[in-house]
Amino acid sequence: MDLSLLSVGTVVVLLLVLIAECSNGWSDAPASTSAAVASGLLTNKQALRITSAGNFLGLLAALVIGAAVAKTIGTGIVRSDLISIRSIGIAMVATIVWAGVALRLGLPISKTHSLLAALAGIGYAQGGLAALLPASGHWQDSGWVVVGIGVFLAIVCGSALAWFMTSVVIEFGWPEKISDVWWKRFQLVTVWGVSSGHGFNDGLKYVGIFTLVLYKAGVISEFRVMPWVIVTCAVVMALGTLLGGWRIQQRLEGLVNPPSITPHKKSFKTYMGVMSELTSAFLIWQTGWLGIPMSTNHGVTAAMAGAKSAQGKVHINSLVRIIWGWVVTYLFCATIAYASATLFL
Repeated sequence: MDLSLLSVGTVVVLLLVLIAECSNGWSDAPASTSAAVASGLLTNKQALRITSAGNFLGLLAALVIGAAVAKTIGTGIVRSDLISIRSIGIAMVATIVWAGVALRLGLPISKTHSLLAALAGIGYAQGGLAALLPASGHWQDSGWVVVGIGVFLAIVCGSALAWFMTSVVIEFGWPEKISDVWWKRFQLVTVWGVSSGHGFNDGLKYVGIFTLVLYKAGVISEFRVMPWVIVTCAVVMALGTLLGGWRIQQRLEGLVNPPSITPHKKSFKTYMGVMSELTSAFLIWQTGWLGIPMSTNHGVTAAMAGAKSAQGKVHINSLVRIIWGWVVTYLFCATIAYASATLFL
C-alpha cells in the first residue's frame, strides 16, 4: 500500500464515500430497530443508541467473518476500468443528496439501492451497457444477478417467512402462554441481531467503494479490503446513526400502527416484532456472509408487513408511500448520477 499516490482529488472522493457511509447511518439505520419501536419495546432514543452500537459492532465483525459484500459492490456492479475516480465521487454526491431529501420528507429509502442506482448511472454514462456487465460480457456473471437475488430474498422471502412464523406462534397460542415480559426479553436479543446485521451488510457496501477508489488510484495493487478501512467506516456509520432520522422511523411505524391508534394501544405486538426481527436478522446476516448486498430497509419492512398481516392488516397508505420511495430512489439517483457524469466528465 502506497499512500503517497493519493492525490487531492482522490482524497476528496474518499471523504465523499465516508460522508455517504455517514448518511447510511442516519437514513437507513433506523429501519433496523423500527419493529422494536413499533411494538413499544424501545423509545426512539433507546433505539438510536442500540442502532449506533449495533452498526459499529456489526461492521467490525467483517474483520473476522469476511467482507464478501464489499467485493461484490467493488468489483461486480460496474467495470472499474470503464469508470473514473471522479465519476465515483459524483455517484457518492447523488446518494448523499438523496439521503438528505429522504430525511427531510421522512421517506424510508434503501441506501443499498440508492448506491446501486448511482453506480449504474455513472457506469452507463461512461461506458454504456458494457460498463454494467463483467469483462466476460455475460450477464450471468454480473453482480446485478446477485442484487436481484437479494431483492427477492428481502421482499418475497422476508414477508412470507415472517408471516409463516407469526402464524405458527398464533396457532399454538404462544402470545397468551408466554408473558409479554419474556417476549420483550426475546426482542431485546433479536433487535441487536438486526441492527448489527445492518452494520455488517450495509456498511460493507461503502467499504467496497472506498477500496475501489484506493485500487483505481494505485494505492493498492489488487482489490483487497484493508482492516483499517473497515474500522474507519464502522466509526463513521455509527456517528452518522447518532444523527437520527426519526421521521423515517415514524413512517415505518405507521406501516403497522395506523396513525389513528393511541401510543398505548399499539396493534403491532411484541411477538410480531420478535418474528419479524428473527426473519430479517437471519436474511441480512446470511446474505452478507454469502456476498449478497441485501437491503436492510427492504428486509425489515417486508418482515414487519408479513408479521402484522398474520393477525391484522398493514396500513396500505404507509406501504404505498414506502414502495414509492423505493422506486423514486432508483429514478433519482440513477438520473442525477448519469446527468452529472455526462455534463461534467
